[in-house]
Amino acid sequence: MASFFLRPRTAARNARRFREIANILARHGFGFILDYSGMQPWPIRLFGRRTHPQYTAPERLRLVIEEIGPTAIKLGQVLSTRPDFVPPELLQELIKLQDTVPPFPFTEVVQTLREEFGVEMETVFSEFDETPVAAASLAQVHRARLRSGEEVAVKVQRPGIVRQIETDIDITMRIAQILERRTDWARAYNLTETVEEFARTIREELDFTSEARNIELFSRTFAGQPGVAFPTVIWEYTTRRVLTMRWVGGFKITDTAALAEAGIDRRRLAHRFAEVILEQVLIHGFFHADPHPGNVLVTPDGKIAFLDFGMVGYLDESLKEELVQLVLALVRRDVSEITRELLDIGVIHERIDFRRFRADLARLLRRYYNVPLRQIPIGEVIQDTLQVAYRYHLQLPADLALLGRAMSTMEGVALTLDPDISIVSVAEPFGRRLMAQRFGLGQTWEQLQMTAVEYLSLARLIPKRIDGMLSLIEKGDLRINTVPALPETESGLVELANRIVLALVVVAGIISSVILLSFEGRDFLTYAGVGMMLFTAVLAVWLAFLTLHG
Repeated sequence: MASFFLRPRTAARNARRFREIANILARHGFGFILDYSGMQPWPIRLFGRRTHPQYTAPERLRLVIEEIGPTAIKLGQVLSTRPDFVPPELLQELIKLQDTVPPFPFTEVVQTLREEFGVEMETVFSEFDETPVAAASLAQVHRARLRSGEEVAVKVQRPGIVRQIETDIDITMRIAQILERRTDWARAYNLTETVEEFARTIREELDFTSEARNIELFSRTFAGQPGVAFPTVIWEYTTRRVLTMRWVGGFKITDTAALAEAGIDRRRLAHRFAEVILEQVLIHGFFHADPHPGNVLVTPDGKIAFLDFGMVGYLDESLKEELVQLVLALVRRDVSEITRELLDIGVIHERIDFRRFRADLARLLRRYYNVPLRQIPIGEVIQDTLQVAYRYHLQLPADLALLGRAMSTMEGVALTLDPDISIVSVAEPFGRRLMAQRFGLGQTWEQLQMTAVEYLSLARLIPKRIDGMLSLIEKGDLRINTVPALPETESGLVELANRIVLALVVVAGIISSVILLSFEGRDFLTYAGVGMMLFTAVLAVWLAFLTLHG
């Protein structure tokens, strides 16, 4: 068994934990993983392996994950959001993972509260229900009442979970590094990077102040919007290991009997739920990554209340714009555009057969050729597209994979409430809003300014670069490799520089004319814009002549 270069106590703990994991793997027929990694412990060699022939390999792997415990379950849940990384048959098993475990003793809850608050529990709470309302591998939630009389939900971290997870991360990273050195598939999928991504995700989830900040971000963003609610964080009693929030009462969003009893219109609820998720994604660029019915309640007054913000996805402006283009291409069934967008968004670790890649995407879209636009299941199409990316080892951003899972979950919940809902129709106003933001006068002006600044900065650098090249020529130090058409003389370089500067002037002229023509009601600016456009056209023709006949 490989040694871990850590402090003796940590190394001993890692060794014990590794032996435990190794025996679980071997017991379920996955000892070959240890053989690949060169970390096969002798007790397994001596006593052999035991498999479960009645289960498929993906089913056995799910059983392994559940037996290993919290870290493996969390890793499995993260991977279940990555159809670009995990084969479809395994993905279906990972989705089944249940993060439910027996609650830990109430005495440990009391001890954790004492350590975090620095006072006895009775000083803070007038009531505290010893039986948790929910228990998971990382934490459990209790209903309580503050001394002020306010009813709250208290999320308490499972004792010792941080140390156990750090041990498992060390072991997982060690195995991933060895597998990357020894196997092609681990290198193709950049296994260590995936483990690092998982480590960041679970460490953030273990810090309850991070979840509290997520809650406040959503609360501020949707403040005053009708029909939606978020918990209120009680910061005075929130730490890294304890999260205290105002109690949110209600029932699951898919509880049709409770909805009927409360007199809530299911169709309007489905539409509003889809609206809120789409607004999070398309407008604000951050979204609840796991909006399943257990995390979404309907309050007694009919509001949609989101819970559990440990996992949140973020889309920067560039990724959001690329996502919009991808979805539009999917709706138009434009295979060429879908191919381009996926290749722009993803990271290619090896050569791709682009013709086959495009053909597989076309085959996927043929399923939806006879489906009316309003009935296209956007979440399902995104998930299927990500699975095509998996087959070609195209690694996509983790947040995009999270989005695919969130959209599918949202669509499933909405269809449960209203089987006739069209997610495409709900998304249409957001698409128009995005297009207006992207191509509006203010946005266009800002983009043109930025482009003009970039080109002017480049133009200022060109004389220095040319001067440096001429100095190298004078000294005889200039070396030019594998560029057969590049001028080799000083006059040739000067001519090339002149053409570059002329090209920049043409670009600047186009930008200036567009800006001038964009002003309405100012005739002199319009005339100036037309004049600038004509002047630029003359320069462009001259540049083309020099390029073709120079």
